[in-house]
Amino acid sequence: MTGSMPDLYDIDIVICLDGSRRMGPYLSMAKEEMAALLDTFVQTMEKKDQEVAQLRARYIVFRDYACDGEPMVESPFFTLPEQYDAFRDYLDAVEPRGGGEAQNGLEALALALLSDWTTGKEKLRQIVWIFSAGAELPLGERADCPAYPGGLPKSFEELGDWWEGNGLPPGSSYQPSAGRLIAFVPKKEPWIGLDRWKRVLPAFLIERTGFRELNREAAALVMASPNK
Repeated sequence: MTGSMPDLYDIDIVICLDGSRRMGPYLSMAKEEMAALLDTFVQTMEKKDQEVAQLRARYIVFRDYACDGEPMVESPFFTLPEQYDAFRDYLDAVEPRGGGEAQNGLEALALALLSDWTTGKEKLRQIVWIFSAGAELPLGERADCPAYPGGLPKSFEELGDWWEGNGLPPGSSYQPSAGRLIAFVPKKEPWIGLDRWKRVLPAFLIERTGFRELNREAAALVMASPNK
């Protein structure tokens, strides 16, 4: 007698990482816990007979468009575990440097939604993790900088509309029902506004001693129904 076949999920993860000097006290902790979070996702899904058919991850390292020569560094997607060494090499090369009093983390989140997500599969998860240690600039504050990309949301509210699939540029492969956001951020504006978004775990750093205790909460959110 054979048991039922497990559900097979294709999971993409975009990690938006504050690369500014303010991230110094948190960056080594974030690097250590990312692998643990990935492992916890897989283990939690296996316990629920939900296996990973494909797991891909990429990085967006953000700083400040006005202060840095490379304010937004985007990697390609790495397929895991096959490309884990390249994935880890990219992460290890990130050092806290530059940035201003506030960074362009909201632009990083918008760019994450414009990723080349996996599509055409029945079971999908399109996950964004964002790690930030301080304040963020309002969307569009650096729009006059030469490197600033066009076509991004003009406000936090418009970014929230993108999260729900409204107003995205034509050809976007983001699917709100598959979207999950895990935000390791300070409990301050604009991040406290995430409480109004769906499918989000705002893991406020100011209330936490580290990332490890959030692993199971994050894994539970990944597998939650779309309306939670």
